Amino acid sequence: MIPKQNMSSARSSLTSNRSSSPNSCNISVINENEVKFKIASCHCFLNENKAALVEMEGIPSKARNLPMNLLLGKLYRISRHSRAAVAIYKECLRHCPFILEAITALSELGSTAKDIISLFPQALENPLGLVDWYWLGTWECASLEV
Repeated sequence: MIPKQNMSSARSSLTSNRSSSPNSCNISVINENEVKFKIASCHCFLNENKAALVEMEGIPSKARNLPMNLLLGKLYRISRHSRAAVAIYKECLRHCPFILEAITALSELGSTAKDIISLFPQALENPLGLVDWYWLGTWECASLEV
């Protein structure tokens, strides 16, 4: 049995930790865009692509990260919005030029290897100023033949 005195002090310590503001919480901040992304991922997994696309389009373009853009590109391809898919996959390559999923999608959507290589940042150049992307054309041809 717990004495009453200890219970009242325990309750007062619990209430003293609470904030008077209804918007503040001690739990980590929940990012609304991440929640939308998770919901869209679930819709996509269940082949509810229209619902997933609606969720993803609710995320502002500046707030999207690489996984969000990849999912949005995939959803645009499924719904046959080729121009939007190309724009999103190009944005993916601006974030990270080593995303082979985006490179493959762009080539399947009709982009040439030269167009794709032109998206890569100048930081990937070697010391002589030449970009060593010879492998990309070979890889693209091989992946399309399979």
